[in-house]
Amino acid sequence: MHDLEITTQLKSKLAAGVGLSSMTNISVNSTNGVVTLSGQVDSEEAKAKAESLARAVPKVLRVVNNLQVVSRKVSIECCGQSSSYC
Repeated sequence: MHDLEITTQLKSKLAAGVGLSSMTNISVNSTNGVVTLSGQVDSEEAKAKAESLARAVPKVLRVVNNLQVVSRKVSIECCGQSSSYC
């Protein structure tokens, strides 16, 4: 039952700490006290924060951080042309 408690606590912490927009892209799995984080976040800071929050949950023995940082694509227009023409 500890793994279910770990997962529940961590998901709550992630929603509050990382933010709901990043949380929807993070999957949490806990087996025998080993937490695996997977999915995508938008910055190295969010990745590090998710791992830090996971380590702070009681009964977590180890954290495997498989989160991938994916930058958001930003389209910038200048003079009506895409940024590659400016």
